[in-house]
Amino acid sequence: MKGEKIPDQNHIARFCRPWQVHEEQIQATAFMLREGEEYLSVNWLEFLNCSNRENEITKLRTIYSETFTVGARAKKGYIRNSQVVKSLQTQRHKRFVSNS
Repeated sequence: MKGEKIPDQNHIARFCRPWQVHEEQIQATAFMLREGEEYLSVNWLEFLNCSNRENEITKLRTIYSETFTVGARAKKGYIRNSQVVKSLQTQRHKRFVSNS
């Protein structure tokens, strides 16, 4: 699955840090590359092959809790893949221009 192209109409999820949430809304920064990251680490919801979004989120919570400690304030954000791709392309362009 690593490196596989996710269809634009599919959805991805990412574990969000508490400061990436404002008034119960996941901020766009949660889906941007972090310092030192070469790629965005996400979970492909449709890949989980669940019957609905609620079951996908439940399965994702299980995966996260098995992988690392999930605190009480932890949030999981999900978004359509095409929105993140567009944002990352803009972010890369800005980094390239600012480093020139």
